[in-house]
Amino acid sequence: EHGLQEEELLLLYIEDLLKRCSSKSTSLFETAWEAKAMAVIGCLSDTDLIFDAVLKIMYAAVVPWSAAVEQLVRQHLEMDHP
Repeated sequence: EHGLQEEELLLLYIEDLLKRCSSKSTSLFETAWEAKAMAVIGCLSDTDLIFDAVLKIMYAAVVPWSAAVEQLVRQHLEMDHP
């Protein structure tokens, strides 16, 4: 209706979520932002934007990664993409 680019807007949402939440995480168990970001990735269809989002999550996640982030990364490493 407003001519928005939904996929780019969703990626911006993920970026904003990571900026606001990941830096405040003081515990390996404070990963609610991860679930939100991964749910948004599921709404994307543009492969380039999906991989951008996965990379952003990789950089923002607390090391060692949670099982969910580990699975997300493995799943996307198996895909054919530069």
